[in-house]
Amino acid sequence: MWSLRVQYQGGSLQLDEVDPDASLLVLQQRVEKITNLSVAQQRIRMGFPPKPIATGPDDASRPLQTFVKNHETLLLDAQATSLDVKQGKGAFAKKRKRAESSAPTRKLTDKYGNLVAREVIDGPPGDHAGSPFDRALDALGDQLVAALDSSASASRGGKLPSALVSATRSEMEKRVAERVASHRYQATLAGTFTISRVAGQASMQVEYTARDPRPERHVEEVQVIPSVLLRLIVASIVQDPDFRENVKPMLMAFVSPRTFWNLAAFCRDEGMLYNGIPNSADLEAGLRKLLPDSNLAFLSTRRRALSEKAMRNRQMATERAASSSDPD
Repeated sequence: MWSLRVQYQGGSLQLDEVDPDASLLVLQQRVEKITNLSVAQQRIRMGFPPKPIATGPDDASRPLQTFVKNHETLLLDAQATSLDVKQGKGAFAKKRKRAESSAPTRKLTDKYGNLVAREVIDGPPGDHAGSPFDRALDALGDQLVAALDSSASASRGGKLPSALVSATRSEMEKRVAERVASHRYQATLAGTFTISRVAGQASMQVEYTARDPRPERHVEEVQVIPSVLLRLIVASIVQDPDFRENVKPMLMAFVSPRTFWNLAAFCRDEGMLYNGIPNSADLEAGLRKLLPDSNLAFLSTRRRALSEKAMRNRQMATERAASSSDPD
């Protein structure tokens, strides 16, 4: 099974247990249940710069793995069918009203054929449709591709531009993932998250809001991990000195959102609040209760990586100490 992240205006959601052999339509129907944005209104883009993944009339019935890969980040747009745009509920709960204007109605589209909403047309010069993330991604993508095209002749078979595009895209996706991880952690401390679980279901839905610097809402669907299994998973990581740093709540929010939210649910069930804040979760206290016999002192310490110079100095000091202790 795959895991995909869907980024939309004002938030994001993570989908686990995605069947790569299922059709694209199945994914769209799953997104519709969470965002209340109908399949007809959904426009999914991917790549760098982002472009629609489905362009043909039969694409919706083709297997998902035809278009995307595991752990991809998809961009979800709300397609407009007219200049009077009324979005759905949930993540797209804002109703847009057509502005009164004497100016003639114009049908504008961006470079990918996306219809621009009326309030943007009637807005001040320089306004653009889409979220700040989409605008920044589009602008950076255009500049990078143009620069790489001009230098392609200097590379060997075009390998250098391809590598640069891939590296830049990976770095941007990492920055987005780090920001979302910070939002997860902030939400548990502030108590601005809700967990919806249905008896007998293998997954749960998490909705959370964080201020960074303005409120941003996220919805994620993750697999439910029983507390017994959660204890075994965390214990195995704590025992490995090379990986136990990942148990720290902030890092856990980045490397394993599924484990992070199951730990938050465990804290909620046990009534462990952070500084007494209602609906919050004291994740460190939850870890200590989950593993009462483990040494978790590293949770309150910061691990600093030695620089190359410091490592050389340490090695030289060790060699000097060894040579001075050798008998003549």
